[in-house]
Amino acid sequence: MGEQPASRPPAGDKAKQVTGRRPWFAYLLFVASIGLFAAAGWMYLREDDNQIVVPTAEAGHNEMKDVMLAFEAAGLTAEYGRSADRAIGLTEVAQPIIVNGATVYVFVYPDTGQRERDQNRLDPATLQIVNTRGTPTAEGTPHIAGGSNVLIVTYTADAELAASIDAAVAALR
Repeated sequence: MGEQPASRPPAGDKAKQVTGRRPWFAYLLFVASIGLFAAAGWMYLREDDNQIVVPTAEAGHNEMKDVMLAFEAAGLTAEYGRSADRAIGLTEVAQPIIVNGATVYVFVYPDTGQRERDQNRLDPATLQIVNTRGTPTAEGTPHIAGGSNVLIVTYTADAELAASIDAAVAALR
């Protein structure tokens, strides 16, 4: 009576039988991983992926990067400024860009209509750009250019620079 039934393997042998089998799902995952690895390698090595496509802004939805690209397309040297300024009387914050050594204050509006309203009621003689302490950062008569949802203010006497800025702003969608 102390004998075990023949249909039941001893306890020690059962662990060996379970670990000795590999389920078909593991093989399927192994083959799928090889296929994915090959596809990734093929996509990486394709030559037509080397083209860089810069997305363009939707009309009336330009951002600072679009303004920078417009300046560069107009042949101007542009880099982001490092100050936090605002204009008294305008609803948006001034974001400075240094263009050919001159500070250009960029105001990016949520839409074209709001930019047009601000620009129409703007008096260049009273426009004042101040820093965070309220100290004026620029003096003189400003050059103002508006296009799409962007308003540009700069204090420059260089007529050629002002014309290039106007052309860049006019090119914005």
